Amino acid sequence: MRSWVEVSLGQIRANYRAVRSVVGAAVDVMAVVKADAYRHGAVEVSRALEAEGAQWLAVSNVEEGVYLRRQGIRARILVMADFLPEERAGLEEFQLTPVIHSLEDLPAARVPYHLKIDSGMGRLGTRAGAEEIARAVQAAPSSMEGLSSNAMLRITFTLFSARTRFDVLLQLGWIVDGGGVPGLHQQSGK
Repeated sequence: MRSWVEVSLGQIRANYRAVRSVVGAAVDVMAVVKADAYRHGAVEVSRALEAEGAQWLAVSNVEEGVYLRRQGIRARILVMADFLPEERAGLEEFQLTPVIHSLEDLPAARVPYHLKIDSGMGRLGTRAGAEEIARAVQAAPSSMEGLSSNAMLRITFTLFSARTRFDVLLQLGWIVDGGGVPGLHQQSGK
């Protein structure tokens, strides 16, 4: 038996509108279109989401972001995975926003970025304390636009460890942004 996938751009648009209606107009929704929009067609899906008003898209790497730009996609594009040193020029040239995973990489930041915080999953992101992060962010040559973190709870982690890392996120938001969390976005994990 053969199998196939039928992609409904109308349903993708409807799903985006449904999410927008739940979170409200004050919250930006960032659609993840990495890996060719999970093989749904990154360009087609991105165009459909832009038509619905999506301001942000997220890709895995610089190459995916450059491809979307060359196809005419104008929404902000967040590069979620780390990038190679030779890809830094592409971030600026194609107006891509990187996620930086390590405080040691902040001095090399030449474009506005999002900082990844490990909030308990033990995956990517810094595990530094809020004050250390704030000092590194304030010394960086470019501005931090947002904080990023994967879902904090996982069956292998205790509520205490997740809560402790979440407290770091909140403390950092107060230190860096004078009381509000700047562009905090949360991603789900497995």
